[in-house]
This record gives sequence, structure tokens and C-alpha cells, in this order.
Amino acid sequence: MANLDLTKGKLKPAKIVNLSTNEEVSCMFNPFEFTISKTNTWKPKDTIGTNLPKVTFTSGGAQTVTLTLWFDSSETGSDVRAFTKPLWKMAMVATANKNDKSGKSAPPAVEFRWGRINFRAIITKIDENFMMFGADGTPLRCKVTLGLQEHEEKTTEASPAANTPSAGTTAVQGDRPDHLANRTDGDSNAMRDVMARNNVNNPLNGVRNGTNVV
Repeated sequence: MANLDLTKGKLKPAKIVNLSTNEEVSCMFNPFEFTISKTNTWKPKDTIGTNLPKVTFTSGGAQTVTLTLWFDSSETGSDVRAFTKPLWKMAMVATANKNDKSGKSAPPAVEFRWGRINFRAIITKIDENFMMFGADGTPLRCKVTLGLQEHEEKTTEASPAANTPSAGTTAVQGDRPDHLANRTDGDSNAMRDVMARNNVNNPLNGVRNGTNVV
């Protein structure tokens, strides 16, 4: 992975870290988006003569994150599974996590790290979809969908650093709005603002080459 040009536009790659071994998987292409969800459980009580039952809070559910990651080894022709294998390892039972009392093991805890996001979790689901192959059938491109569930309540977002917006920059071929947001505003999360200021409707379309970005 170190020999590949990760995440065009000089953005730092998002990472999935195995907290048991400190092994890291850097995203070859940063996510365009991710979703954080949480559910709470409320128990209804039977009532007579009312339209709505009274409800009592019983428990809070863990936050969950759904990530879609892309991996591509078509330039080298190598098996793309070499890059995703560590992710599968994070979803497997690790003998190092053996419980002294029960004698049972479990998959390791992981952490999704990107910018100011540090989400400690366990992997609840992993799907790998292959869509490009070499002449001999070697998988060259895949999409990995990860389901993460909060592992510790101290999932945090660090305080944002003060960013001074740049006076502007010039788009180059292949620039995406998140790349330009990082260069102009110092924060890739400001992508929507860059899109609005420069009349870009679809983040996948990018910004036209040579455009003076505001």
C-alpha cells in the first residue's frame, strides 16, 4: 500500500486500526460520506382512553457507522485482496483476545480514524464486492462495506483547529470538491460550502480543470 498514491489531492487517508495489534489499513480512496446512527429503546405502557401510550425509557443503543471503501490494484495487476485481507482479519476471532474466565475469544476492537473523527468500534458486518478482474481472473478492484458498532462510549471528535480560508485556488484535472475544500478552507468537511460557492451539483463530477475556485 505504501507504494500507491493514496487519496488524490494530498488529503490524509482515513484508517481502520486493529486495536489489538495496531495494524492499520489506510483507505485507498477516502469515503465520500459515512453515516452515524443510534437507536434508543422505549417501552410503551398500556393506557385506557388515550390516543397515545405512555412510554418509559429502558436503554440506549450503541452508535453505528456504515462505511463504503474502494480498493484498486489495476495499475500493478496484483491481487486486490492483499489490501483488504487485514480488514477481514479484524472481523475474525483473535486468540489474543481470549477471556481468562470464560476461555472464549472474540474479534478485536477497531478504530475508524479520519481527521477529527476517532470511532472505537467492533465490526458487525463486512461485505466485499469484486467488479474488475485480470485476464487470469485475479480480482483487481473491489468495494468493501463495513458495519461498525460503538465499542466505547468515549467515541470523540476532537476540537477543531482554527482554519483561515485561503483567498482561492485553481482546480486541476481530477480535483474533487473535498480536495478543493481541504486546500481552500483547510477542512475537507467543508465540501458542501465549496460546491455551493462554485455551482457544483454532484461531488463525483469534480470541478472543471482551470476553474478559479472561491
